Amino acid sequence: MKFDESNYNEYVNWKIENDELLKKINSYDNDIFYRLKHVYDVIEYYYDKLIDDSSYSEEDDVIFQTGFYYLFEQFEEIKELLNNVYNKNYDEMMSNSKDVNLYLNVKEFQNEVIMLESSNKNTNFSELMKFDQEVYDYLIKKEHAPEEVFLKLDNIMSNIYEELKTSFNSVNTIFLEIADELNIL
Repeated sequence: MKFDESNYNEYVNWKIENDELLKKINSYDNDIFYRLKHVYDVIEYYYDKLIDDSSYSEEDDVIFQTGFYYLFEQFEEIKELLNNVYNKNYDEMMSNSKDVNLYLNVKEFQNEVIMLESSNKNTNFSELMKFDQEVYDYLIKKEHAPEEVFLKLDNIMSNIYEELKTSFNSVNTIFLEIADELNIL
């Protein structure tokens, strides 16, 4: 089967463009690194498989594209924070990785809930849509969000998913499972 290789060319270009940030993230042992590590490892695996293995399948391609899209979006958010909040100071951003990760979680949950058809009827939806600003304010003030903020997000999400009778598995959790299945942990 022939695959559209433009996605893979975009990935290579993305890696080149984000080389410095990739290296910085990989040099820290923190929440941001662990958020992205398994996704990156899995798409690297499938990128290599496309080049080296004729058994590369449509399912492999979907996993690759899903992971790449996720990394692309996450890096855009990280670069925005790096430039607008941390004035390109990697060390400062990485020292606040727990709070940055919280912000990224909120954005990911927002995107997930937006995709659910009945989400705007959900009473907790508007609270979630405003929650990123609350977390962003802590980032701007260079303050660590108190534990109550993390618990508040958990409560908002639990209420939304309970009301919508659905559950949520983050992309990084799904890719951790894929990495485990591929024995690349």
